[in-house]
This record gives sequence, structure tokens and C-alpha cells, in this order.
Amino acid sequence: MQISTVYPGADARTIAETVATPIEQEVNGVEGMIYMSSISANDGTMNLTVTFEPGVDLDTANVLTQNRVAIAEAKLPEEVKRQGVTVKKQSTDTVMYIGLYSPNGTYDDAYLSNYAWQRIRDELARVKDVGNVTVFGVGQFSMRIWLDPERLQGYDLAA
Repeated sequence: MQISTVYPGADARTIAETVATPIEQEVNGVEGMIYMSSISANDGTMNLTVTFEPGVDLDTANVLTQNRVAIAEAKLPEEVKRQGVTVKKQSTDTVMYIGLYSPNGTYDDAYLSNYAWQRIRDELARVKDVGNVTVFGVGQFSMRIWLDPERLQGYDLAA
């Protein structure tokens, strides 16, 4: 199971003490658990991976873990409660890597990366039993637009 949340503006130590510790204390010992591993980062994120014994029904483990997290939520800072705590079934194993390339060099890395985000990522995420899809690469296209306020006013438009 992957338990994650965000504490905006907090550093790793604060997250570890005020978010990760209460959740870990409640989740520890959930039925079928082998071990857990937690990462608190300076960007305000906390990720706790709970590993279960082979053969444990993951749907049941998910419900049991969510129940334990719900108990811990009362001890969390208000900002974390507002952001919410997510519990997802997830395998720590990588099942597949897919590489995109342009045989004739027609498309550059930025185009291929954006294509993966726009056309492939969501389709793969909808496949049964796929927990997470990560796209490596340049990232998504973005566009910056500068508007001329005087010209907009001339057309009787607003941003």
C-alpha cells in the first residue's frame, strides 16, 4: 500500500514528526504487514509504503490500512487534513518500461514525452491492476501567452 499526503510549507523534519510518525504508529501491525518504509521530503510530501506478506488479499489490506489511517488523521495538523491522506494499492515492483522513439528523427524528445503524457499515460492507468504510471522524459508542453491590455480593451475583452 502507498500512503501519501502533503503538508505545504513544512520541511522534512516537521513532516516526519507531525505526519509520518502518527500514521506509522497507527498502521504498524496491520494484519498481514511485513514492514513499512517512510520518506518525508523538504517539498512537503510524505510517502509511506506498507509491504504485505505474499498471498494477502490486497483489497482487504487496503481497507484495513485505510481504517488505521482514519484513526491517525485526528492527530494530524489541520493543513494536512484539508489536503487529505491517500491510500492506494501499489506494487513496489516495476512491471514494464516503454520507450518511444522516432525512427526518422521526425519528432524530438519534447514531442515524444508530451505524446506519452497526452495519449499513453491515461490509457495505461485504466488497465486492470495498474497502480501507477510514471512518464520519464522532458515533460509536458506548456505555453506562455502575453496579453496586451490596451489591445484587449480595444476589442472590449478581458483576460
